[in-house]
Amino acid sequence: MTVTSAATVPVGAMEPAGPARVRRWLGLAALLTGMFVVQVDFFIVNVALPPIQQDLHATLSEIQLVAVSYAGAVGLTVVTGGRLGDVYGRRRIFLVGMAGIALASLLGGLAWSAPMLVVARILQGFAAGLVLPQGIGSVHAMFSGRDRERAFAVFGAAMGLSWASGMVFGGLLIEADIAGSGWRSIFLVNVLLALLAWLGTARWFDETKRSSTTRLDTAGALALTVVTALVLVPLIQGPPAGWPMWTLLCLFFAAVGAVVLIRVERRTARAGGAPLLPPHLFRDRQFDIGLLVIGIFFLGPPGYFLLTSIYLQSVLDFSPFESGMSLLPFSLLFFVSADVVKRLKARLNESVIIVGVLVMMVGTVVVGLTVHIAGTDLTVLRLTPGVALLGFGQALVTTPLMEMLLRHVPKGIAATASGVFTTVQLIAQQIGVALAVIIFTAFVTHQLDRTAPEQAWEVQTSVVDSGGTEAQAQRAVADVADCAARAAGELTGATGHSCAGADGWTALVDAAADRAVTVAARDAFVHTLGYNLLVQLTTAAIMVLHVRRLRRRPVPPAVGSPTGRVA
Repeated sequence: MTVTSAATVPVGAMEPAGPARVRRWLGLAALLTGMFVVQVDFFIVNVALPPIQQDLHATLSEIQLVAVSYAGAVGLTVVTGGRLGDVYGRRRIFLVGMAGIALASLLGGLAWSAPMLVVARILQGFAAGLVLPQGIGSVHAMFSGRDRERAFAVFGAAMGLSWASGMVFGGLLIEADIAGSGWRSIFLVNVLLALLAWLGTARWFDETKRSSTTRLDTAGALALTVVTALVLVPLIQGPPAGWPMWTLLCLFFAAVGAVVLIRVERRTARAGGAPLLPPHLFRDRQFDIGLLVIGIFFLGPPGYFLLTSIYLQSVLDFSPFESGMSLLPFSLLFFVSADVVKRLKARLNESVIIVGVLVMMVGTVVVGLTVHIAGTDLTVLRLTPGVALLGFGQALVTTPLMEMLLRHVPKGIAATASGVFTTVQLIAQQIGVALAVIIFTAFVTHQLDRTAPEQAWEVQTSVVDSGGTEAQAQRAVADVADCAARAAGELTGATGHSCAGADGWTALVDAAADRAVTVAARDAFVHTLGYNLLVQLTTAAIMVLHVRRLRRRPVPPAVGSPTGRVA
């Protein structure tokens, strides 16, 4: 594989000095601008769901599709996008993807209905699937030696900043209400950023690709797209629909399709072709362990981000700006800790990932205790210590994990490998979000069995003391239970909750149901953090076993030793 610019420079050669080296770093800056747009779009919409629903009169199912359809579309195209970059050039595919993001974002900003906004989000996701794998693949191909370590550190810090800053950025834009654009500004700003990324990439980004004789494995691409769709669609639609039979059948046929995909790829390899998923990629134990860790680790953070937005906005009535600002410490700590991560990685190697997970576990406990103790007096400032620990811990995990994953991957399939682990990450995120919502909803329902009767008893007493009849008191009690149950059911749609009673006791019933839901949601949020702790503990355990295996591995004898073997 070669890097093609004004002159052809071997990728594995010594890092160029002077203008050529500056050009590569400017190309990285343009690349990161585009990657920022792609990553921010995963979460920026979360803080805008309530105003979107109100403005477009969206149903609960439509607003959930607005939230999750982007990630689903990315998952369908990201591996094929990575392979397209390896075959036709990462710069070329990146530019096509950024143009698509700009057009889809413009459509989203001008959307006149919820279905149109869902279509725009899906188109955004398809375009992002072309962009996303070119990022890590290009860093892996463009840089070598110490510059590659620095580039990965910068890349990891920028990605971490974008993961959490999406909600901060979205909250700021909605709060600013530029030219009365409201929530539409979170889509329209993408047009400007995508244009800047496109121009910078066209000017400074060097082309990287494999030999021109390589062709896209269309059979493998089609099979992988079908399998990914059979996994992601039920994961997206299953929770709000109550897991109907068709979702379970989709998951069953996904397993069947995976077997077909493996056979298709093996047949392509035996025929001398270039399979979409090269079999030798999965013979790299380092890559396989990295995929496993990614698949476990990313079951946690996305669900936490979503539930935090739901709890703060729908339960505690935080504004989108305040909700976004609650994650600012996460972004800042992730970004500013890049140098610390690099130094710890040099000293601890893969063990730094274990340290990062342990820091995140402490941060999770601190957040849980803060939410439980503060109750309705929770503020952004009170959340800061725990959220900052989560950001620092995740910084210690993600960048070293990316390096570990790609350490032995040939440069010619770097974008493909990036697409593979991005798909695993996205599937893990969707599973994690689905599990987090299921667990949170179950805990809310369970806690309401305690909090609703407590509040209903107070309402009953107040009605009787105010001169109401026993029948009116019983009716008010029933209204509290009914309103609290309906309000709890609306929480995971991030659409807010309100209740109303009858017989002149509306305000009393509304206040009682609100208190019941608030306490139940608080306890459910804290209990759901236990799921995050389990994910983090499992991740740490896998890494401990991996590190111990590396330490027990015998040092291979030198060339010419009596054993006559060379590792």
